[in-house]
Amino acid sequence: MGHKGRFIVGSSLVACAAFAACSAGPASSPRRTCGFPPPVPIEPLYLAYPIPSATGVPLFIGSVIVQGYVAGFYGPGTLSVTTSAGTAIVKNVSPTAAPSPLPTPLATPVQNLPYEAVPVPALMPGTQYVVTAAVPDWGETPPLCRTIDTMTLGTFTTGS
Repeated sequence: MGHKGRFIVGSSLVACAAFAACSAGPASSPRRTCGFPPPVPIEPLYLAYPIPSATGVPLFIGSVIVQGYVAGFYGPGTLSVTTSAGTAIVKNVSPTAAPSPLPTPLATPVQNLPYEAVPVPALMPGTQYVVTAAVPDWGETPPLCRTIDTMTLGTFTTGS
């Protein structure tokens, strides 16, 4: 290797060392990172009862039932039932086991997923309701590295 080759290699080593020293930052404040997300997606979750987009739903249904896993990779999630105007009748409630037998009509089962439910009070006539789930998920937000994913599972409208 000639003088020119040694100069390029030597310069490259000095530049790499300088870059590493600068990018390392002070020892007292290490750069935090959440790393890569887990290789598992959020489990599917479906509104099962009342059937999504149903109309004429009775005022006394007792429970809203979902099929799937409200608990995510990072912990338990919650369900909410609100009017389309935004009034919450059930807000951020952890679901429990669905009643047995399951009420009818029930949305067509998807895969072999469990059913979970949240109790609901008497509903208002002629009102559209929205069912949402809030599930903890991975997020690039050190130090917790968590975020809450909110999903709309479906709507239904009560009868008059």
